[in-house]
Amino acid sequence: MSGKIRGKSLFVLGMCIFLTGCALLPPEENVRYVSAVPDKEENTYEYTLVKQGDLKERKEVVCTYKAAEQKTLSFHVSAIEYGEVYVRKGESVEEGEVLAVLKTEDLDEKMEKYQSQVRDLELEKDKTEKIFEIEKKKYNLGGAQKETLEDYENELRTLKKNINHYKNYIEECTKEKEDRQLIAPMNGIVSKIFDYTEGSVSVAGKDFITLSSEENVFTAKVSEQEEFPVEEIYEMWVGEESHRVKVMSKKNEKSLWIVTFQLIDPIYNMENFLYGSIWIERNQLKNVLYVEEKAVFRSGGKNYAYIMGQTGEKEIRMLDVGKTVNGFVEIKSGLEKNEKVILS
Repeated sequence: MSGKIRGKSLFVLGMCIFLTGCALLPPEENVRYVSAVPDKEENTYEYTLVKQGDLKERKEVVCTYKAAEQKTLSFHVSAIEYGEVYVRKGESVEEGEVLAVLKTEDLDEKMEKYQSQVRDLELEKDKTEKIFEIEKKKYNLGGAQKETLEDYENELRTLKKNINHYKNYIEECTKEKEDRQLIAPMNGIVSKIFDYTEGSVSVAGKDFITLSSEENVFTAKVSEQEEFPVEEIYEMWVGEESHRVKVMSKKNEKSLWIVTFQLIDPIYNMENFLYGSIWIERNQLKNVLYVEEKAVFRSGGKNYAYIMGQTGEKEIRMLDVGKTVNGFVEIKSGLEKNEKVILS
């Protein structure tokens, strides 16, 4: 019994000594629990590398489209059912080519009828003329009456008159048939065909087909320093496609140059585009150090950049810079190749 009491006393005494010792430790020596995963660095930077190479200034020259010539065609008659369209958008056509027609079955029937009448009348006329010549000889020999000759003359006159009437009818039908055609007035490209539905009828004067000349051109205003020699060929971007253009002319206008470019190959859907772009390169810098423009800042008339130091801390560096080209700054001194530069 006494041994148990003595053991408890020793345990209580030991705990008192331990707790008293903990209370005497200085604050900085207090035990701290450290996570196995280090805290995220307070200062994180976006940076870029100093590079070495060639810099080329690229400038966009915006060109405005202009068709050298454009004509919109329409039928001259109304209420006639649409017939055939012989061309498609984008096709090249020649002057005088038939592009589209309205239905002409009614005119064809009339013309066939009139032509048949003409043929019959001309046969009758030929027959009558032969008889007239025979009667004329008889009359000269005293074997025929003058009244008989006059009757044949009147008959011939009537036949010729009727033949002319029917020929006029044929000409009228031919003219009306031409009015039901759209004929290309020039060499060019079919740039637009207006919508129509099968079985619908024409409206006189309503736009139906648009032709554009193949000499589609672009014009641009450029500064005197930019050279566009006549006959020089450039690549122009129109929409998402590139096309070759040739410099056709260059005219000075005050402090600018008006340059005219002609498409070497036609673009079939130019009505969908108003502009084109030519990218030119100039002021090439060979084998220079350069860094992104936003990594350099000015203060007090001088240029600076922040770099990543060896200890991971940022350091400021004064720079001597050259030209700025397409978002990059030429570095003459102050930075070395592959140094990490903090983006401002």
